[in-house]
Amino acid sequence: MPEPSQELREAAKLMRERAEAATPGPWERPLDVRHKNFVMAALPEGEQGRYKSGNIPAEFASHKGPTGRYAGQRERVSVVSAAIWSIGGFIRKRSGRDLDYIASMGPPVALAVADLLDRTAEGLNLGLHEGRLGSREAIAVARAYLGTGES
Repeated sequence: MPEPSQELREAAKLMRERAEAATPGPWERPLDVRHKNFVMAALPEGEQGRYKSGNIPAEFASHKGPTGRYAGQRERVSVVSAAIWSIGGFIRKRSGRDLDYIASMGPPVALAVADLLDRTAEGLNLGLHEGRLGSREAIAVARAYLGTGES
């Protein structure tokens, strides 16, 4: 079994890699009729969108024309979509809760948690956190993220 500080660093590294490769936040769930099954974000700076400028032209911003809600903003991209229909409605309710959770746990959250895990690992190496409240929880977070399941 690796040292706890190594597990913390490994989880932090993986979190950072995934967060930096993902569409930058903030992520949001628009909850309008057309997009209720999506988590969306602005098109990342430097990426070319469907429109040459990457900005949504006023005439295509929404059904409201030049005064549309998204006029002049960065083009929106889908981060994730979920099936929202079922015969019994259960999937629709479950998917909505899942989408809310996904939207709240975007890359900025992962980067903050990665920083916390790295700081805890540094403290463990210096003997500052051994067995203290917070270090056990940080190790549990790292193990859950890595899928080792040990606590």
